[in-house]
Amino acid sequence: MPTHHTLLKLLQRWREEAGRAGHAIKRIAVAYEAAGDGFWLARWLWARDIEAYAIHPASVAVSREHRRAKTDRLDTELLPQA
Repeated sequence: MPTHHTLLKLLQRWREEAGRAGHAIKRIAVAYEAAGDGFWLARWLWARDIEAYAIHPASVAVSREHRRAKTDRLDTELLPQA
């Protein structure tokens, strides 16, 4: 099964698990870093009522003065500032 179908099944499973735990999930939103041809997945997820935000790596602000660690956690902290 293609990876995007596996992702959809995983998101649906998490929604069901949350529902069984008493937490109704009204919306799912995902964000991921994508470049080149990675934006098709966002369109595919939107067509299935999942908010998807593909973030181009060049749009994440970084200081060019010093080398810094490159981690998703650090990028996530910087995104609201962009």
